[in-house]
Amino acid sequence: MKAFQRKAQLNLKGKSPNKHNRFYIEVEPLPENIIKAIYNNENTRKCEKFKNEVLKKTTRTRNGQRNSKGVFGLKGLNLITDVTKGIQYLFETRELIKEAFDEVMKSGPTASEPCQGLLVKLVDAKLHEDAIHRGPAQVIPAARNAIYGAITIAWPDTT
Repeated sequence: MKAFQRKAQLNLKGKSPNKHNRFYIEVEPLPENIIKAIYNNENTRKCEKFKNEVLKKTTRTRNGQRNSKGVFGLKGLNLITDVTKGIQYLFETRELIKEAFDEVMKSGPTASEPCQGLLVKLVDAKLHEDAIHRGPAQVIPAARNAIYGAITIAWPDTT
């Protein structure tokens, strides 16, 4: 079980094997009240209850305005949210990004232990215009590597 105390200082880029797609990911700790609500099974199926709270507490852009499309994945005590703006073709790849997120949360980046209490934010993405280049063999490794890297550079609690 990995726990993190603070947000990583930068967002990490994951490239697809064909180098046509890029995902920029940030990782930060999830607020305690949201962790407790998820742990107590309060509406974990749709994640809609947590959307407004996550938006209020964690998704501020550089201009101070909130900008998010909401939570689209939940695995254990972890959430993934989309804070991108105007990315074409992203809706087609969200399920693949969620699969990569589930895989990373099930086995953490270092000791194959599950992660807990993380908010993973998809900050930006560059996607190829041709659908053949946005398939599972390209998107899942890129998103997985970006999430692994963001978790690795975040400040781990080693106690």
